[in-house]
Amino acid sequence: MAKLWLIIVLLMGLSGPAQKAPWFSGLIVYHNEFRNAAGEVVESRVGARDLFYIQGSNYKLCDSTKRVRELYLGKTHTHQMMQDGKVTITSDTATHQPQVSAIYLPTTTVILGHPCHAVQLVHGAVASIIYYSPEVRVNPKGFSKSPFGYWYALLKATNGALPLRTISVYSAHGYTATSEATAVQPMPLTDQDFTFAAPPR
Repeated sequence: MAKLWLIIVLLMGLSGPAQKAPWFSGLIVYHNEFRNAAGEVVESRVGARDLFYIQGSNYKLCDSTKRVRELYLGKTHTHQMMQDGKVTITSDTATHQPQVSAIYLPTTTVILGHPCHAVQLVHGAVASIIYYSPEVRVNPKGFSKSPFGYWYALLKATNGALPLRTISVYSAHGYTATSEATAVQPMPLTDQDFTFAAPPR
Protein backbone atom coordinates (compact mmCIF):
# COMPACT_ATOMS: atom_id res chain seq x y z
CA MET A 1 0.00 0.00 0.00
CA ALA A 2 2.85 2.35 0.84
CA LYS A 3 4.41 1.72 -2.56
CA LEU A 4 1.10 2.46 -4.30
CA TRP A 5 0.78 5.75 -2.39
CA LEU A 6 4.35 6.71 -3.35
CA ILE A 7 3.61 6.04 -7.03
CA ILE A 8 0.45 8.20 -6.86
CA VAL A 9 2.37 11.08 -5.26
CA LEU A 10 5.09 10.86 -7.94
CA LEU A 11 2.52 10.82 -10.74
CA MET A 12 0.77 13.85 -9.27
CA GLY A 13 4.08 15.69 -9.24
CA LEU A 14 4.80 14.78 -12.84
CA SER A 15 1.36 15.84 -14.04
CA GLY A 16 1.35 19.14 -12.12
CA PRO A 17 1.87 22.52 -13.77
CA ALA A 18 5.36 23.18 -15.11
CA GLN A 19 7.43 25.63 -13.10
CA LYS A 20 7.92 29.04 -14.61
CA ALA A 21 11.34 29.99 -15.87
CA PRO A 22 13.48 31.97 -13.38
CA TRP A 23 13.60 35.74 -13.68
CA PHE A 24 15.86 36.84 -16.51
CA SER A 25 19.11 38.65 -15.75
CA GLY A 26 21.40 39.62 -18.60
CA LEU A 27 21.66 41.28 -21.99
CA ILE A 28 19.32 41.48 -24.97
CA VAL A 29 20.77 42.90 -28.19
CA TYR A 30 18.21 44.53 -30.50
CA HIS A 31 18.48 45.42 -34.19
CA ASN A 32 16.41 48.50 -35.10
CA GLU A 33 14.98 49.47 -38.46
CA PHE A 34 12.92 52.53 -39.37
CA ARG A 35 10.82 53.03 -42.48
CA ASN A 36 8.90 56.07 -43.70
CA ALA A 37 5.38 56.05 -45.14
CA ALA A 38 6.81 55.08 -48.55
CA GLY A 39 8.47 52.01 -47.05
CA GLU A 40 11.99 53.40 -47.42
CA VAL A 41 14.57 52.71 -44.73
CA VAL A 42 15.51 55.93 -42.93
CA GLU A 43 18.05 56.79 -40.25
CA SER A 44 17.08 57.61 -36.69
CA ARG A 45 18.83 59.06 -33.69
CA VAL A 46 18.11 55.80 -31.89
CA GLY A 47 20.61 53.96 -34.09
CA ALA A 48 20.62 50.51 -35.64
CA ARG A 49 21.50 48.55 -32.49
CA ASP A 50 20.62 48.65 -28.79
CA LEU A 51 22.20 46.82 -25.87
CA PHE A 52 19.61 46.30 -23.14
CA TYR A 53 20.82 45.09 -19.71
CA ILE A 54 18.26 44.15 -17.09
CA GLN A 55 18.27 42.57 -13.66
CA GLY A 56 15.68 42.75 -10.88
CA SER A 57 14.13 46.22 -11.09
CA ASN A 58 17.06 47.89 -12.88
CA TYR A 59 17.79 48.32 -16.56
CA LYS A 60 20.44 50.03 -18.67
CA LEU A 61 20.11 50.86 -22.37
CA CYS A 62 23.29 51.42 -24.40
CA ASP A 63 23.89 52.30 -28.04
CA SER A 64 25.99 50.24 -30.44
CA THR A 65 29.20 51.83 -29.10
CA LYS A 66 28.22 50.80 -25.53
CA ARG A 67 27.54 54.35 -24.44
CA VAL A 68 24.78 54.47 -21.83
CA ARG A 69 21.66 56.26 -23.08
CA GLU A 70 19.15 55.37 -20.37
CA LEU A 71 19.29 54.03 -16.84
CA TYR A 72 16.44 53.01 -14.55
CA LEU A 73 17.02 52.28 -10.85
CA GLY A 74 14.23 50.43 -9.10
CA LYS A 75 15.33 51.36 -5.57
CA THR A 76 14.83 55.07 -6.18
CA HIS A 77 12.25 54.78 -9.01
CA THR A 78 14.34 57.17 -11.11
CA HIS A 79 14.88 57.20 -14.84
CA GLN A 80 18.07 58.86 -16.07
CA MET A 81 18.97 59.84 -19.61
CA MET A 82 22.23 61.01 -21.13
CA GLN A 83 21.57 63.96 -23.43
CA ASP A 84 24.33 66.12 -24.93
CA GLY A 85 26.78 64.83 -22.34
CA LYS A 86 24.48 65.69 -19.42
CA VAL A 87 22.40 63.39 -17.24
CA THR A 88 18.76 64.32 -16.79
CA ILE A 89 16.75 62.62 -14.06
CA THR A 90 13.03 61.91 -14.03
CA SER A 91 11.72 60.91 -10.61
CA ASP A 92 8.80 58.65 -9.81
CA THR A 93 5.65 59.90 -11.52
CA ALA A 94 3.66 56.70 -11.12
CA THR A 95 0.50 58.75 -10.59
CA HIS A 96 0.63 59.56 -14.31
CA GLN A 97 -0.19 56.28 -16.00
CA PRO A 98 -0.86 56.36 -19.74
CA GLN A 99 -3.98 54.84 -21.22
CA VAL A 100 -2.78 51.69 -22.94
CA SER A 101 -5.14 49.12 -24.43
CA ALA A 102 -3.99 45.54 -24.99
CA ILE A 103 -5.36 43.12 -27.59
CA TYR A 104 -3.98 39.58 -27.49
CA LEU A 105 -3.36 38.14 -30.95
CA PRO A 106 -3.46 34.50 -32.11
CA THR A 107 -0.14 34.97 -33.89
CA THR A 108 2.81 32.91 -32.65
CA THR A 109 6.41 32.69 -33.79
CA VAL A 110 9.84 31.53 -32.61
CA ILE A 111 12.61 34.08 -32.04
CA LEU A 112 16.13 32.85 -31.19
CA GLY A 113 14.64 29.51 -30.19
CA HIS A 114 12.07 31.05 -27.84
CA PRO A 115 8.37 30.36 -28.60
CA CYS A 116 6.60 33.73 -28.64
CA HIS A 117 3.06 35.03 -28.25
CA ALA A 118 1.86 38.40 -29.57
CA VAL A 119 -0.05 41.32 -28.09
CA GLN A 120 -1.00 44.64 -29.67
CA LEU A 121 -0.63 47.69 -27.46
CA VAL A 122 -2.26 50.96 -28.49
CA HIS A 123 -1.14 54.19 -26.84
CA GLY A 124 -2.47 57.37 -28.42
CA ALA A 125 -1.49 57.44 -32.10
CA VAL A 126 1.04 54.61 -31.68
CA ALA A 127 0.10 50.96 -32.23
CA SER A 128 2.70 48.31 -31.41
CA ILE A 129 2.73 44.55 -31.83
CA ILE A 130 4.92 42.95 -29.18
CA TYR A 131 6.25 39.41 -29.54
CA TYR A 132 7.28 37.95 -26.19
CA SER A 133 8.29 34.64 -24.66
CA PRO A 134 7.48 33.47 -21.10
CA GLU A 135 11.00 32.00 -21.09
CA VAL A 136 12.53 35.51 -20.93
CA ARG A 137 10.76 37.44 -18.20
CA VAL A 138 11.25 39.70 -15.19
CA ASN A 139 9.02 40.54 -12.25
CA PRO A 140 6.81 43.40 -13.55
CA LYS A 141 6.18 44.66 -10.00
CA GLY A 142 9.75 45.96 -9.91
CA PHE A 143 8.81 48.55 -12.54
CA SER A 144 5.39 49.56 -11.23
CA LYS A 145 6.69 53.00 -10.25
CA SER A 146 8.66 53.69 -13.40
CA PRO A 147 8.27 57.33 -14.47
CA PHE A 148 7.45 56.04 -17.94
CA GLY A 149 4.25 54.12 -17.35
CA TYR A 150 4.19 52.58 -20.84
CA TRP A 151 7.04 50.23 -19.91
CA TYR A 152 5.10 48.96 -16.90
CA ALA A 153 1.93 48.64 -18.99
CA LEU A 154 3.86 46.53 -21.49
CA LEU A 155 5.25 44.25 -18.78
CA LYS A 156 1.80 43.85 -17.22
CA ALA A 157 0.38 42.85 -20.61
CA THR A 158 3.11 40.22 -21.12
CA ASN A 159 3.20 39.04 -17.49
CA GLY A 160 6.77 40.30 -17.23
CA ALA A 161 8.03 38.83 -20.51
CA LEU A 162 10.49 41.08 -22.31
CA PRO A 163 9.90 42.09 -25.94
CA LEU A 164 11.82 40.01 -28.46
CA ARG A 165 10.27 41.78 -31.45
CA THR A 166 8.39 45.09 -31.51
CA ILE A 167 6.71 46.58 -34.57
CA SER A 168 5.42 50.09 -33.90
CA VAL A 169 3.40 52.21 -36.30
CA TYR A 170 3.50 55.95 -35.60
CA SER A 171 0.51 57.18 -37.56
CA ALA A 172 1.05 60.84 -36.71
CA HIS A 173 4.55 60.80 -38.23
CA GLY A 174 3.96 58.20 -40.92
CA TYR A 175 6.74 55.77 -40.07
CA THR A 176 7.20 52.26 -38.74
CA ALA A 177 9.87 51.13 -36.29
CA THR A 178 10.90 47.50 -35.91
CA SER A 179 13.14 46.29 -33.11
CA GLU A 180 14.09 42.60 -32.96
CA ALA A 181 16.34 40.70 -30.59
CA THR A 182 19.43 39.28 -32.26
CA ALA A 183 20.90 37.86 -29.04
CA VAL A 184 19.60 36.91 -25.60
CA GLN A 185 22.48 36.40 -23.18
CA PRO A 186 21.70 35.44 -19.57
CA MET A 187 24.37 36.75 -17.19
CA PRO A 188 24.56 37.63 -13.50
CA LEU A 189 24.34 41.38 -12.95
CA THR A 190 24.41 43.43 -9.74
CA ASP A 191 23.45 46.95 -8.68
CA GLN A 192 27.04 48.00 -9.46
CA ASP A 193 26.43 47.32 -13.16
CA PHE A 194 23.66 49.90 -13.29
CA THR A 195 25.59 53.17 -13.25
CA PHE A 196 26.80 55.44 -16.02
CA ALA A 197 30.39 54.76 -14.98
CA ALA A 198 30.18 50.96 -15.01
CA PRO A 199 31.49 49.58 -18.32
CA PRO A 200 28.85 47.50 -20.14
CA ARG A 201 29.77 43.84 -20.40
